[in-house]
Amino acid sequence: MSKTRSKVMTIANSLVTEEDLTDIKILKGTESITKPGIKESAGILVSKDKLTKIEKRVSLPDVIEAPVEKGQKIGEIEFFVDNEKVGSTDIVAAKDIKKINPLQMFARIADKMMYG
Repeated sequence: MSKTRSKVMTIANSLVTEEDLTDIKILKGTESITKPGIKESAGILVSKDKLTKIEKRVSLPDVIEAPVEKGQKIGEIEFFVDNEKVGSTDIVAAKDIKKINPLQMFARIADKMMYG
């Protein structure tokens, strides 16, 4: 008679921290910096013995160009256990950022020239 051993599985929630979602500079936008968000909850199912072995790799640009739409994918976080990809979630724009018009661009340049 053979014995089977069942694995105890758990859901690893809250895998994405504030440190993962760094500010992104916006070029030619009505705002110059934005804080991204995540598209959906980043929970993955892993065996309890692998819970502490979860690694994450964040792909996020330092700069993006306006216009940016709320929910637009701007990066990704991938989760690995023992170098095997076990999940991912999209990093998205948290709000709309419009492209500035030429008059706003001129005003911004003049402001920087006068006030630094």
